[in-house]
Amino acid sequence: GGDALLVVVQGRDDENLSRLLRYRGDSGTPATQTILEIEGRVVYGIEFHPEYDAGGEVFVFSNGPTGERERRNRISRFTISAEEPRACLPESERVVIEWRSMGHDGGDMVFGHDGMLYITSGDGTTDSDTWVSAQDVRSLLGGVLRIDVRHASAEAPYRIPADNPCLDVDGARGELLAMGLRNPWR
Repeated sequence: GGDALLVVVQGRDDENLSRLLRYRGDSGTPATQTILEIEGRVVYGIEFHPEYDAGGEVFVFSNGPTGERERRNRISRFTISAEEPRACLPESERVVIEWRSMGHDGGDMVFGHDGMLYITSGDGTTDSDTWVSAQDVRSLLGGVLRIDVRHASAEAPYRIPADNPCLDVDGARGELLAMGLRNPWR
């Protein structure tokens, strides 16, 4: 809600800086404010915590380091300052979850009506799942993940919901809700 538009300006290998910008159209004069800058990572998506008004938390899906062959997808939790100008506090970053990915990264997140965070992950390769990861229950690649970030602690940045379907599958990653996908995006 509010009178502002948030935009992700995705970094590239040659730019090396991703930004989250806030555009505001006060009095007919647009103003731009930088909410967050992330160096060396491509930002794919953001998602506000369902209780954002109480805690000011935002989740960021990024991939990096840019320009490197070996990269990792990362979900980070940031806190946005309560005072103007509202911006992410860089020192507040807490890595929630990471996994290897060198293409087909997925990149979306959304909080469901159940309060869980749903995350899309691609198969990790740019060449038709040459790692065969989307069919591997031991991998977070090629699927939709479902995690509980509301009950995080210093020791565990998320919990796995007790009703996730792979929780009782031998050797499987309990975070998996769906698998066998090439590159789910939006």
